[in-house]
Amino acid sequence: MYKLGNNFEKKNNDSLTSQLIDYIYSNCELSKFKFELIQYDNDLPKLLSHKYFVTLNFVGFNNLLVFCKIRDKFYTFVVERQTLSYSKAKVNLNEVRIYYKRIFLDPSVYNGTIFDGTLVKGKGGQETFIISDVYQFCGSDYTQMNLDIKLTSVIEYLKVHYNQDDTRNSMTLSISKVFPIEKTTQVVTKMIPAIKDFKIRGLSFFPATSGTKLLFFFDNDKRSEKTEGNDNQQQRFDYTKFNNQKEKKIENIPKVTTDKKEKESVENNSEIQLKYVNKTDKPVYATLEMKSTDEIDVYKLFAVEKANVKGKTFLKRVKMGNAYIKGINKSLEIRTLINSKEDKKALMKCLFNEDKNKWEPVEEDKKSKFPTYLSEIEEKLELVEAD
Repeated sequence: MYKLGNNFEKKNNDSLTSQLIDYIYSNCELSKFKFELIQYDNDLPKLLSHKYFVTLNFVGFNNLLVFCKIRDKFYTFVVERQTLSYSKAKVNLNEVRIYYKRIFLDPSVYNGTIFDGTLVKGKGGQETFIISDVYQFCGSDYTQMNLDIKLTSVIEYLKVHYNQDDTRNSMTLSISKVFPIEKTTQVVTKMIPAIKDFKIRGLSFFPATSGTKLLFFFDNDKRSEKTEGNDNQQQRFDYTKFNNQKEKKIENIPKVTTDKKEKESVENNSEIQLKYVNKTDKPVYATLEMKSTDEIDVYKLFAVEKANVKGKTFLKRVKMGNAYIKGINKSLEIRTLINSKEDKKALMKCLFNEDKNKWEPVEEDKKSKFPTYLSEIEEKLELVEAD
């Protein structure tokens, strides 16, 4: 392990602070790594259009953790992001909050490392830095690397070079657990209630590669930063809205599917079978999100609808069954399109095929930013009892 010099817990001085800030801005374009709040009405398209990971947003302070070498001296410090600016020219050195830390690691980390994360306090006041993104690691640019891969790289490095039980360390390092966005419900209902040491104020949605993060805060996000006890149990409710795979059942909306298990489930639980019929004399089109499945030529389709929980309005996906793929040429066309998408999904202009009681993808909708509202679809289609 490499022992630091006497830079631990130094008082700020303008010259040193300036050098450390220069290092950050010379090696990291903070203007590209912003934060936006999700109100989840008009913000839904952001989660639909790119691949995102979901992780917990802990009560604490957002900081950069930096390891660097300047003029043959080694520095380990955290700096509060709210005291920085997206532009170096706008940084006020007198307001920058830098705290020097001591963490015993391998010397390669001082070739240049910048972590983004949250500085939290656990029981007893012990500080933990939870790493949620990696901009630079051991001298290499990590901003274009997939989030799950780069966090795994840091985990493997720490397994070899970091001793969490070393009492000389002034804080503990931890890695944020990230999950595919379709696991959001499990994160909220299973992970949050199990966490005892830290309080959680919401969810964070991270793009696959470093970029703008989307933050969603729970209603009681103004809780005290004290972490004694655990009241995370209260965060169990109504977050299926972020679940891309398993939507909460919506009454009076039939599930049209060719999946045998799903079909048997519907048949066993419904005495009356319903279907859509066209109320107009014109073809009915809608923009639907089409998502691939593990089965060849089976694609799930989703519309959206507005919902309201505790006075907050948001959009949630509504399953519209599986797509009807007509012929081998269309099959190849759709497969090529979906395979070209990193997240294996696309917004598609679809035609309602009344004979098949399914939606038939026509072409990719490059203009729309989110699927058609279910209410708009039902203005043109009517539910009737199937023959």
